Amino acid sequence: MRAVGMLIALAVAIGPAQAGTGTRAQTKPAVAASKGAAAGTALPTVLDPDVTKPGAFSWAPGIAPKGPVVIIVSIPEQRMHVYRNGTRIAVATISSGIAGRDTPSGSYEILQKQLMHHSNLYDDAPMPFMQRITWDGLALHAGYNPGRPASHGCIRLPKAFAEKLYGITRVGTRVIIADDLTASLDNLIHPGDQSPVDAMTGVPLPEVPAGQMPMLATAKPAKPKAAAVAADTADVPATTPAPTLAEASPVTTPVPAPEPPTRVPATATPAPGNAAPAPANPLPSGVPADPALQIQAPAKEPPPAAAPPAAT
Repeated sequence: MRAVGMLIALAVAIGPAQAGTGTRAQTKPAVAASKGAAAGTALPTVLDPDVTKPGAFSWAPGIAPKGPVVIIVSIPEQRMHVYRNGTRIAVATISSGIAGRDTPSGSYEILQKQLMHHSNLYDDAPMPFMQRITWDGLALHAGYNPGRPASHGCIRLPKAFAEKLYGITRVGTRVIIADDLTASLDNLIHPGDQSPVDAMTGVPLPEVPAGQMPMLATAKPAKPKAAAVAADTADVPATTPAPTLAEASPVTTPVPAPEPPTRVPATATPAPGNAAPAPANPLPSGVPADPALQIQAPAKEPPPAAAPPAAT
């Protein structure tokens, strides 16, 4: 009996030591895991705002780790812009409603969130990471994203992006949907790096500059060769430069106007053996003549004198 008791006591003494060893052995991976988790919490801070490929997105929440979130959906761009504390932290391609089931523009709030929702309108279709913005069926959720309108009205998102977005929003987060009807506010159609609306009220901020819609890369047109340019311009006639104002309007010397004839009183005398001559300036009948306005008749030259008789 004494031997059995000693064996039991020995086992009891050894057990805690082994347990403590096991605990210490398990502590190292736990510490390593915690360090890895801490390293994994580093948030991306580089954003690519020119995302255009269907199903693609750029996520950089480290640009603004805290603050109110506001979401801008541009129907013409078929993209979503996410802002936190007034700064853009994410861009993603979307798929809005098809023609006839167009996604309505407006200012909304997130009303309900569900990790997995099934549509009660369209054959119980799954809607992962659903965030409802109207009670009649409009929501943000993960779904088929061809980079063009293809839904029944909801905003479809890339699945990985929808999951990340779900993690930073809450009920009451502002969602702005902009379409061609709001084209007068270009910073809603093409949002830039700064939020174009107030995150709390949704009021547009017109002073915020608009961004630019990224364009797909296209080949640059080839420059024409010099020989081709010379051939194209060989038959073009040379143009004469337009004359200047001085050339078009030559300077002319003004010609003085002729002086009016001198008017003197008439001094005509009757010729011998003839009646008195008519006045120089006859007037209509009944109008008295004014002697001061008569034009003097030119004097007649006397006849030349007779030549003297020739000498003999």
